[in-house]
Amino acid sequence: MVEEHDLVTCTVHGKQRPAYVCCHILLQLRDRVPRGAIWSYNVEDESFTMYCNECELLVAGDGPEISDEHASQMDVRLICESCMDVVIALNGKTRLN
Repeated sequence: MVEEHDLVTCTVHGKQRPAYVCCHILLQLRDRVPRGAIWSYNVEDESFTMYCNECELLVAGDGPEISDEHASQMDVRLICESCMDVVIALNGKTRLN
């Protein structure tokens, strides 16, 4: 179970589980233009990773873990789980909680 100190505080959604996303996901939150949404869940630290279609091409072959080099190129940022859900819906997808 995720501990209180592992949560992020979002100005919109309050305390949530973290989601590490590429810079294009942040752009989708701002301009509401879908660019793809590929996500995975890390059971160990109860966090999510999400990236756009463009970055999926970049990380293809990395496996479940994104290399440090690719993370730097993707300009990985931290958002909350609920903001991630907004991007998922924007891209016409749903996820099981």
